[in-house]
Amino acid sequence: MSPAAKKKLTRIFILMMIIFIGYTYFFGENGYFALNEMHSHLDSLFVVRDSLNIQLEEMKRRIEMLEKGDLQAIEEVARSREMAKPGEQLIIIQFDTTAEVKSK
Repeated sequence: MSPAAKKKLTRIFILMMIIFIGYTYFFGENGYFALNEMHSHLDSLFVVRDSLNIQLEEMKRRIEMLEKGDLQAIEEVARSREMAKPGEQLIIIQFDTTAEVKSK
């Protein structure tokens, strides 16, 4: 094999390696684009976590109020469970959410 042919093959090999490494860097399983997608997903998980932490703190606050005997908190829970005070009448109004509205 002539030195010119060897030089040409070496250049082709180096070019192929550069293309392979570049492709792997950008499009590989742990490449640039996959990493960006993982970061985006991680950011959305942080948002969910923060939302759940806020809900947890609110629930802890409500539990604390109920344990202390806060009458307003107790009444709120009782009303949400359709309970009534002695002597009160409970009236439940149900709406038909499946009805269609016909226009003229």
